[in-house]
Amino acid sequence: MPAETGVNLIGFRNSPLLVRVVPFAIFLVLTFCQNYFGEAGRYWSYLAKTLAGAWLLWLMRPFVPEMRWRLSWEAIASAWRISRHGWGSSLRWSN
Repeated sequence: MPAETGVNLIGFRNSPLLVRVVPFAIFLVLTFCQNYFGEAGRYWSYLAKTLAGAWLLWLMRPFVPEMRWRLSWEAIASAWRISRHGWGSSLRWSN
């Protein structure tokens, strides 16, 4: 008898859908349950959701290739253009 303990992550790692949907589902469950803790519990559940969301994102990172940092000239050009567009829009509306 194999001495496996914990969750079988092999099926989880091989399924791109599960890797992306399961953390979101956990976050949704926490969101829908926040009203069960009373008025003050909403703020504590917000803290719990924030910490759980950060932890889930950190756990997902090795399994989702899009979450890895890649620096390229296209990325730099896009960031520059988006920032210039944002600054230009704010200057137009401030006058």
